Amino acid sequence: MIINRLTFALVGLWATGLSFAGTLFEFEYPALLILESKDELYGYYGSTLPRVQGVRPHPAQCRFFFYSKNGRAKEQYSGNVFSTNGSFGVRRKPIDSPALIFRRNSNWIIQMRHQDASCDTGAGWNFRLGPDDPDVTKFEVVRSSDALFLRLIAKKANLLIRKAGYASSGISLVPGDVVVVDAEESGFSKVRFLSSQKNEVATGWIESRFLVNPFPK
Repeated sequence: MIINRLTFALVGLWATGLSFAGTLFEFEYPALLILESKDELYGYYGSTLPRVQGVRPHPAQCRFFFYSKNGRAKEQYSGNVFSTNGSFGVRRKPIDSPALIFRRNSNWIIQMRHQDASCDTGAGWNFRLGPDDPDVTKFEVVRSSDALFLRLIAKKANLLIRKAGYASSGISLVPGDVVVVDAEESGFSKVRFLSSQKNEVATGWIESRFLVNPFPK
């Protein structure tokens, strides 16, 4: 099965003061982000379905990070899947699982050995399947761009239109939100993320102290 859902286009990057660390891949299914940097890979999948009376008494959520530092061999990465709301050191270790991430032309496939029950809901997919299974979920790339990092929001923060004067955009980021960092400058980070408040990609500045690296160093 190939994912084909509404695409949220991430805006272009600013051209001032950038030093790129890798290539960010965006997909038809906006819950997935993958950052490829030299021989390393970092990714995030996060999808939530709201509560529906009589059908779904509680929101359903499938959320995990994955990474590989082993380099790519024959169009695949060998890595690990994990779940955290902060740094890698405070992750939910029982969720840890070995994983293979495959790249087949414009399609990516995530295969994990152990899948958390939360991803067996409508918010997730069967990530146990490999590329040769006819029912495997393939995520198709719609665009790529340069980016620095994927980061987690550690503390509630306001998205700023510009650094000078702390001009707020009226959008708040809350702990657990995942953002793409495009630039760092004088204690601030220029970020983009899918805003649930506006249901669109929001861009702006936040203080870098509100960000945490969820991946192992």
